[in-house]
Amino acid sequence: MSAVEFPRLSLQERDRRWAAVRPRMRRRCIDCVIIRSYSSKWDAGSAEGPYLTHIGGNGEDGYVVFDLEADPVV
Repeated sequence: MSAVEFPRLSLQERDRRWAAVRPRMRRRCIDCVIIRSYSSKWDAGSAEGPYLTHIGGNGEDGYVVFDLEADPVV
């Protein structure tokens, strides 16, 4: 059986996404965003967490703490 390759978010794309969100947070004086990623209808419910972290799928629930300066915590 061969190994299964899953799509991965490149570091360049990750950095681009984070760079798009953080200036908006600064403009609104938001230090931290807490995002609930829920699996409503098998991942049709919330895209924000996977957008910022690429963690999710398979109907998994979770929370993302997206800080203005630090790496996100899932």
